[in-house]
Amino acid sequence: MSDRECDVQSYILSKIPVNMRLFRNNVGGFIQHNNLVRYGLTKGASDLIGWISVDGVARFLAIEVKANTGTLSKEQANFLNALNDSGGVGICIWSKREWDFFLSNLPNIPIKTYKAVS
Repeated sequence: MSDRECDVQSYILSKIPVNMRLFRNNVGGFIQHNNLVRYGLTKGASDLIGWISVDGVARFLAIEVKANTGTLSKEQANFLNALNDSGGVGICIWSKREWDFFLSNLPNIPIKTYKAVS
């Protein structure tokens, strides 16, 4: 049985090491008095936002959380890639096991390029 996205996110938040801070980032909008009110960082911004401290230097960290069968949108892939290209850490985590693997490889942070599935 695969992990649900909410279970993976809860697991990540329960297993944050001392050199990392993460905050939930909701992105969306609603209509109020005929005006669109947007909240969150930007369209495509990751579910969890924060930083990881490596050798006393904090690096911006964004984690997109997906269920095992989830796919990245174009905006989500672009956000992660732009962050990685700028020296931050942008990752997508699809399972609890993948989060454990990421943590076990710290401080070496594997950075990869993400592609959206059309």
